[in-house]
Order: sequence, then C-alpha cells, then structure tokens
Amino acid sequence: MLINITGAGAGGASAAYYLSQNAQNLSIPTKITVYERNDFIGGRSTTVNAWNTPSYPIELGASIFVQVNHILSSAAKTFNLSHSSSTLNIADLPELGVWDGTEFLLVTSSEDGWWDKAKLLWRYGLAPIKTNRLMKGVVGKFERMYEEPVFPWRSLSAVVREVGLGEVVGQTGEQFLKAAGIGDRFSQEVIQAS
Repeated sequence: MLINITGAGAGGASAAYYLSQNAQNLSIPTKITVYERNDFIGGRSTTVNAWNTPSYPIELGASIFVQVNHILSSAAKTFNLSHSSSTLNIADLPELGVWDGTEFLLVTSSEDGWWDKAKLLWRYGLAPIKTNRLMKGVVGKFERMYEEPVFPWRSLSAVVREVGLGEVVGQTGEQFLKAAGIGDRFSQEVIQAS
C-alpha cells in the first residue's frame, strides 16, 4: 500500500508514525512518503528567532501543554521527549487578568476582596468575567473530546460538532468574542494580546 502525507507537522508526522505502526502490526506492506515544504519537521512545533536574532528565540507551538492533551502527553512518553516543569506555582497564578500585550493591567485572585472585584467591574465591565467563563466553557468542551464515548474519534469534524466546538473553530477570535457579548474595546485588547 502506498500512502502520501502532505506536511510533517504534528498531524502529518503522527499520522505517518501510527499508520506505520498499525500496518506493521497487521502485516500490511506499506510505503509511506511524507512531503514537507520546509527544511525541518514539526510544523508549528519549532523555534524561530524574532528579528532574525538568535538572542530572541520564540517557541511557535507545543512548548506548553497540559495533561488533558492526551495525544501530546502520550507522544512525549512514547518518544522519551524531555520536558521541563515550570517553576511557576499554579496557586500563584491570577484567577483573572487583563493583559495589554506587554503587562497585566489588572489581576485578581480568589482571595481578593469585594473592592478589588469592584475595581475590575468599574474599569472593564463584565467583559473579563464573561471571557473567563467563555474560556472555561471552551476548555470543558475540548476535554470532552478525550472522554468516552466520544474518544477515540472516527471523524474529527463530527466530534467538533458533537461537543459544541463548531462555533469556536468556524470564526475568528474577534467574531467569537462579539457573539458572546464581549465588547469591541475589550475584544481588541484580547486579540492584540494573543
């Protein structure tokens, strides 16, 4: 069996690997060819130098992942990939923050009193709270993708629709925030920061 795969990013490389493993387990003679336009594999899982200066390396993807991403976690174990744990204590992270692209303009934690929350509401209205709630909802839907009976998938498109992520992936971040009733000014700040 001849198989051609376009792209050696995470999807293409893992497809080639798992197809090869399955074909070998089933004793199916297979020749897999992966076509990649770049001179490296990994797709967005690579590092580039900002302003073409090695002093400013920037990870484009997969530098940070969580255990809920079972596929990436499994790949790290399967291929004995090294990773480092952040020294950042999760308890020290803000519960909610407003980032302007350079720094946090405002952060809150669960221990903050009513005055801190009132300042947040006065300055930004309900937008940060709505955004936080929206983010938690999307992450919850994403997590469902890895739970039975949804996982393992037969069709990624069908699963995206089944868990309710179709509206998320079918529009830009700005459109998604606006549809959720999050104001234009705040939407612009969030989009510029990402």
